[in-house]
Amino acid sequence: MSEDAELEKEVDALIAELEKEPVALDAAAFEPNEIEKEVLRYVAAGAQAHISAEGKIRANFIKILLLGLREDWSVTATGVQIFGTHRLEIVGDLELDEAHALGGGPLPPLHLKFCVMRGDIRMNGAQIVALNLDHCRNLSISAFQIDVGGDVSLCHARCSWAKFVGAKIAGGFFARNAIISTRTNDQNLFALSGATVGGNIVIDNLVARRTPLWFHSLTLTGSFSAMSTRVLNRFDLALGLKNARIDGAVCLDLARFHGEVDCSNLHLNAPFLARDAVFFNKNNTALNCEFMRIDGGVFLGASLFRGRVFMTDARIDGPIYASDARVESPSNTPAVTLSSSSVRSAYFFNVTINGGFCAAAASLSSLSMSGAKIHCGEAVTAIDLRGVAIDRNVELGRGFNGGEEIQLAEIVGAVDLGNARIGGSLRFAGVSFQASPNLDTCLFLQNARIDGALELRALKGPRDGLFDLSGAEIGTIDDDPETGWPAAGRIDLDGLEYRTINIPTDAGEADGLARQRIEWLKRQYKDGIPQRGKFRPQPFEFLAKTLRQHGHDYAATKVAIEKRELQRKCADRGFARLMHTILKITSDYGYSPARALGWFAGWVGLGAISAKLGLREGIYERASTDSPESSHLEPIAYAFDLATPIIDFGQASAYRIAPQCYELAGAALCGGRELLEVAYSTIGFILFSILVLTFSGVLRQEGG
Repeated sequence: MSEDAELEKEVDALIAELEKEPVALDAAAFEPNEIEKEVLRYVAAGAQAHISAEGKIRANFIKILLLGLREDWSVTATGVQIFGTHRLEIVGDLELDEAHALGGGPLPPLHLKFCVMRGDIRMNGAQIVALNLDHCRNLSISAFQIDVGGDVSLCHARCSWAKFVGAKIAGGFFARNAIISTRTNDQNLFALSGATVGGNIVIDNLVARRTPLWFHSLTLTGSFSAMSTRVLNRFDLALGLKNARIDGAVCLDLARFHGEVDCSNLHLNAPFLARDAVFFNKNNTALNCEFMRIDGGVFLGASLFRGRVFMTDARIDGPIYASDARVESPSNTPAVTLSSSSVRSAYFFNVTINGGFCAAAASLSSLSMSGAKIHCGEAVTAIDLRGVAIDRNVELGRGFNGGEEIQLAEIVGAVDLGNARIGGSLRFAGVSFQASPNLDTCLFLQNARIDGALELRALKGPRDGLFDLSGAEIGTIDDDPETGWPAAGRIDLDGLEYRTINIPTDAGEADGLARQRIEWLKRQYKDGIPQRGKFRPQPFEFLAKTLRQHGHDYAATKVAIEKRELQRKCADRGFARLMHTILKITSDYGYSPARALGWFAGWVGLGAISAKLGLREGIYERASTDSPESSHLEPIAYAFDLATPIIDFGQASAYRIAPQCYELAGAALCGGRELLEVAYSTIGFILFSILVLTFSGVLRQEGG
């Protein structure tokens, strides 16, 4: 049965009891005892009755005084004030349900201090100016829908229960150092659910055993303070502020709660403070702030949570500050959850979270987890930031807290930033990464957008999981290629785009930069060599394009050549591989005009030498008697004519190889020299075409 249903059932039973016919009190026949007579003298004088002697005061005596049932017993505006020494007993039930003064309006104030109660106090629906039960023992009070014109005070009282459900209290409610404990197995209550309080609620140092503190649907003009309060309500609700509306702050500093603290849908116009506190609900939620609305911050510094911290769909117009806190959740759900919440800033300096941190689809101004130790526990994700929107920076590495440097963060499990949107930079400097035993991934950045820099340097730990940056858009890659990435075969850069990439000062000359960045790209593949069909050209193409845009032409060329080389070895087959092999040999894939020119010039030279030798052997003749007269065959011009069919120097058209046949095994073979000339011309045309395409830049296609 839910808490609200239990309260409703109890209210119904109380109403049924109130509807019974009451036993009439004969005030005129009531004879006071000696102690009661002494109280009458003090009350008539408007003074506090100090009773040091051991004795008894009947509850009906107090009732007659408050209700004004005896004209000869006068009560001033100061009300009934009785000060005992824990030797004075109030005997019987004090029945004041629906009570008010005879002439209308509230009852005069009731102040009972250091008294031992030997019955219940029932003030359901009553009206009273003020109620003070400080230092009373054996207190059991039912005050549903009571209307109090001033303060209610139960400081240092020892109660079985105190029920102020639906009460209207114009002043404050105070229960400092009170003890609420039941001796039975029935769970009694300390409750102000649905109450309206015009001042502060202060229950500092209160101790509750087997009794929850219920403040659900409370409306509070002032602040709520439960500093150093201890609630021992094992495996159940410890403190309930669900649906409460509080204009001031909530302070739970140094408190100890054994059971859930439920602040779901709490509306608060000032900070929520729970510093150096302990929240224990091992197998469930320790602190529930779902749908919380706060016009201030949440401060959880140095607190311990054994159980989940649940803050989904919260709206916090201020920071979450949880420096040096510790959260442990044994289940496979995240230990700290901020999913779909809107928070100005979140600082988790030096926190320890066993069970993972989730802020999926949250909206934050900034997030810092410098020095944090986050273990995914039974799950696979240590930090879940999928779809998060963060205006400024995300710090998950070294940082500063009040000018003091915070050391590296330790993360066991995946950091998931898939589809995240970060307006500033994402910093992992000094982070220790270790993959979960159930998922060999350390970092997900698929389709994330980072307007600033992605800082990856001096990473620690095994770095044994995949870094998946596929489809991400990043302003600047600010990394150390040696210490900022995992081992070979553990990076996915396919589809990654960035505006700039950091050029380390120790990269050396252009050769060093090219070598460093090529090794970085080859880390995508185990042993640096992609398996057939696994080669992805886009990372090479985009890096070459970016380097060229920033003036690093030589390094860009080397990256582009490496891309074509890996493609030829690991992707091409058949004719495509043959053609790319030819391009590699003749022009370095179009990136070496000098090589292309050398090959063509060498081929023309080879043709010229062959033509000159042919002239000596007399193998050439004029092509036609109708052709223009030519003084003689020029070997270089003739070779150039054959190698460049589109350019005519008149040599190839004027001369030809004289037909000649050879006999081989009784068969005549003719046209051998002509075939060699055709082959020479074909190869020459190919080399000439490569030369033209190289100089024109057509072969240099880097993509993007």
